[in-house]
Amino acid sequence: MHVLLIGNYLPDRQQSMQRFGQCLLAGLADRAVSCEIIRPEARLSQRSSGLGGFAKWFGYLDKFVIFPRLLATRLAALGSPGPLVHILDHSNSPYVRRIARFPHVITCHDTMAILSAQGHFPQNRTRLSGRILQSAILSGLRRARHLICISKNTQRDLEKLLVGRNASTRSILYQLNHPYERLDASEAHARCALAGFDPGDPFVLHVGNNSWYKNRDGLLRVFKRVQSQTPKVGLKLVIIGDPMTSEQGARLKREFSEGEVVWLPPMESARLQAYYSLASVFLFPSIYEGFGWPPIEAQACGCPVVTTPHGGLAEAVQSSALTASHEDEALLARHITNLVANGLEAATLVEKGYVNVKRFAPPRMVVDYLEAYRQVLKEFSCAK
Repeated sequence: MHVLLIGNYLPDRQQSMQRFGQCLLAGLADRAVSCEIIRPEARLSQRSSGLGGFAKWFGYLDKFVIFPRLLATRLAALGSPGPLVHILDHSNSPYVRRIARFPHVITCHDTMAILSAQGHFPQNRTRLSGRILQSAILSGLRRARHLICISKNTQRDLEKLLVGRNASTRSILYQLNHPYERLDASEAHARCALAGFDPGDPFVLHVGNNSWYKNRDGLLRVFKRVQSQTPKVGLKLVIIGDPMTSEQGARLKREFSEGEVVWLPPMESARLQAYYSLASVFLFPSIYEGFGWPPIEAQACGCPVVTTPHGGLAEAVQSSALTASHEDEALLARHITNLVANGLEAATLVEKGYVNVKRFAPPRMVVDYLEAYRQVLKEFSCAK
């Protein structure tokens, strides 16, 4: 078996997708599976760095015009019988046209962008160019023979979009891509200092980008409620991820005192682990998730989690976290307040988190993918 993994375009900065690909590549190599990863290169977009928004369009040319031709050349060079091709991210499903004659699988991480383009999420209006792109992605998914989803929820969403199509779907949960575990306080503080901020007071932690579904505005509203309920505790909010928007920055100045909310840029896993280890509570009030990595990472580091049950989050945390709808900000705030005030409740939730995290321990995901590959190859051989 030779497995050709198709990764993501590096200028898109999809860090979670890059980690997923490297994790799978390393896991397959550990099991002596012949494998390699290829991805679109920044050719035209690199030359258009001074053209502002036009760089995005040159990126599309890199991904969807130049790379498919290079992919066809690469596949031809591998000869017969050819590889099993695994498109690591469903957003690259248009490549199916080039790999249809080979055994192939696509991993679908979520359907939010497709559903948004169809008007299912009024919080996120999609422009015409986005609707065209998502239509092409859905068309590619409909051409695929084998689809692997990262949660049962994503599988259900996808099957609704593929109704009438004869594709096989299954779900394989992620595995942790870093050996997260709780650090002792001295080591955690040292790593935090290296990351640019060493929290001396108790704090609520949030990790996530500034996408609409991460609900950062709701995050700030929930924390404001928590502050009013715990005035003597001196809780801070630490946000790790994309920079705050200008509107969010204005809100911070208007509603919070200096130092009450701290923003830190994205950081490598070893330093992120330190913040997970020191946080009093991890808050993740997402509107929707295909899966939701940060709550699992927080649990691995012994941090109690408060989140929503939307999308794949319910499957990811099961009964190991306190949950409430993103619309019920009062209940989310009460969950945090209770955990801060009640050490026994927090400790119980931490133990539930440790049990839950065992479901995502390596090498389970890689083993499941290997079994899926074998089934795909068997079906492909029988169909010849």
